[in-house]
Amino acid sequence: SQSINFLSTGFKIKIPKNAKELILKLSAGGFEREKKIELQGVIDYLLKKSRGETELEKFTDEWANDAFATDELGTANREKLIRKHLSKGFGPVKKNTVVFRTYYGEKCVDSALAMHEDLVSRAKGKFKLYWGVKNEHVLVPKGGIGVIVGSKEWFKVLSTSEYIVDNVHQNDYFYKQKGQKILQTFHGYPFKQMGYADWKQKGLSQLRVESFQRRADEWDWVLAPAPYTEPLYKKAFKYNGKFIDKGYPRNDILFDEEKCQKINKDVRKKLGILSDKKVVLYAPTFRDYLSTDEFHSKMVSSISNYQKFTEALGSDCVLLIRGHMMNARSDASFEESEQVKDVTNWDDINDLIIASDLAILDYSSLRFDWAQTHKPMIFFVPDLEKYKAERQFLISYENTAPGPKITTEDDLIQSVKNVDKWSLKYKAAYQKFLKEYTPNEDGKAARRVNKIVFGV
Repeated sequence: SQSINFLSTGFKIKIPKNAKELILKLSAGGFEREKKIELQGVIDYLLKKSRGETELEKFTDEWANDAFATDELGTANREKLIRKHLSKGFGPVKKNTVVFRTYYGEKCVDSALAMHEDLVSRAKGKFKLYWGVKNEHVLVPKGGIGVIVGSKEWFKVLSTSEYIVDNVHQNDYFYKQKGQKILQTFHGYPFKQMGYADWKQKGLSQLRVESFQRRADEWDWVLAPAPYTEPLYKKAFKYNGKFIDKGYPRNDILFDEEKCQKINKDVRKKLGILSDKKVVLYAPTFRDYLSTDEFHSKMVSSISNYQKFTEALGSDCVLLIRGHMMNARSDASFEESEQVKDVTNWDDINDLIIASDLAILDYSSLRFDWAQTHKPMIFFVPDLEKYKAERQFLISYENTAPGPKITTEDDLIQSVKNVDKWSLKYKAAYQKFLKEYTPNEDGKAARRVNKIVFGV
């Protein structure tokens, strides 16, 4: 047998061919458990062959139940925990306690991660830092304590933490207690229809809309990374509270040259990409017209065949395919090769931004983040009119997409191969985009936001 440390995404291990079992050490923040896996009979479920190596597949959520006690499982017990929360039965709010949650606990990333790391570095243990996570497989950052969402401990932490930081709406059962403060960071620069207009178009019930509004009314601050964003948030969520317009902490890492060099090297090593290869990040957003509900969507197939596409680009090019979270929840996956890497389930998008030389994007707000690197962008938009018909743009697309707009695969291949010939053409538009739409980005946003929220 072989003892390993398991990371939920992007981590690959070599397993001896004669291995009979694995001992998995599951650790994340406050979690520390071992589980023995017999390979016989489940090898097809857990393992796959790729490039001559055997890889550990991601685990299903069935293990999540192992972390719950008997009195935490089932509808009746959940209702008891909710009633205890509503009756303030978990006790008073505790000073200097923080609970972070991003993407419903599926990952520990985004602006909350940058804020966490800054607090760990500068506050010197002043704050107790919790992270709400979906299950034990989610990697909690150093200095944090993992709490599984829905557990008794989660309800206790959520009910008694002084500060709550989230990038989506709070849990629908949550009601803010006296003494609690909530920071809503969202998870990207606003560009597309959101809030009331989006809820109406999706046909959400009045009760659901009222629930969203009640939770928005509890926000003490909204992170507005640039001046243009404030009126958009005010209108979309009928929000009249305070804004923090000090940049986006999630992008701070992109300004740290030393850390970027290390991340670039580490990511390429994990993905098996040589340092001299040209890495192209393909990161299309989800499509409403391919969504099965508000959390799941099929992956758009604008590029018909990834293997043939990369062959046309040449052997010195590697394509990273990054599906949206909506695609990840729908188990989107792609055949990999030396030139095609499926990174849909890679935890932190910033790792991929740093490790890539060129981005193929579309309507995603990822372009606002990518622009901080000053690396070229291509916009592959064969369904532009169809997309706009279903999701209204809140600001100009043309002014916020400084790169060629491509509608065919053949033209896309030529644009990737000839990036040096056209990149200068968009230099002025690129600089204007940065100045007008991301003026507060300088790598120090987390410190400024933490000063306002936590006073440090």
